[in-house]
Amino acid sequence: PFLIILVIGLLIGIFLIKDFPEQCGAYRDNDKSLTPEIANAMMVAEIENKKSSVWTIWNTIKSKEFWFGTIAVGALLSCAIGLMSQSMQIVNAGVGEEKYSAVMATVMIFGCIGSYVIGLIDTKIGTKKAMIISCALMVIAGVLGLLGNGIVLWIAMIFVAMFMGASSNYTVSGSVQYWRIEDFPTVFGKVNPLANLMNNMAPMVIAGLMFMNAAQTHGQPQAAPAFAFVGIAGVISIILLLLFKPARVK
Repeated sequence: PFLIILVIGLLIGIFLIKDFPEQCGAYRDNDKSLTPEIANAMMVAEIENKKSSVWTIWNTIKSKEFWFGTIAVGALLSCAIGLMSQSMQIVNAGVGEEKYSAVMATVMIFGCIGSYVIGLIDTKIGTKKAMIISCALMVIAGVLGLLGNGIVLWIAMIFVAMFMGASSNYTVSGSVQYWRIEDFPTVFGKVNPLANLMNNMAPMVIAGLMFMNAAQTHGQPQAAPAFAFVGIAGVISIILLLLFKPARVK
């Protein structure tokens, strides 16, 4: 079944997916004030600009800014998904098994709030500042997760939910905001897989941290090491984002 889905997906990508909205009768950014002639002229100009873009694959991966942003967004995704993959163990160890549904309902609500509110900040103020806010939420979650159990750990999960809700936006918004639309396919095509490579390793890392002292704790998981990892990752990510200079990309 996976091979069938792969083949179907490839065929759809090759024959049906377009690079520009104008190629399938849509409006750019849903802006209906653009006439087809203007939109088509913009599309042709972008195609020509892409041919002479300095952002080749090699130049992209040589850029410090590319790595600063990619590692930060990878850390956000990793910590969110890593903790969520062990959410039952975390809640059972710190809050109690009977509260799991209530904690996860709270996570759902604040995940939606975080996605929307930080998405607005991303759009209105800028991706770099929005990412720094999200990483600050990582640090807060990490500190609260170290402090204790019960209600404090529950609050820590709320902060996890907020940066988790926002984290999946940044591979797209960062690539769009700091690189031209002509360069988006090249940059996003590197940011997304690298960030998700970090993301894919996160459940193993978080689980390993939680169970690393299993012999001393009679097989019981410990949430504190995982939250310490999240807090440290948040601090490192903030430093990387402060080093990120959009002017160097331009």
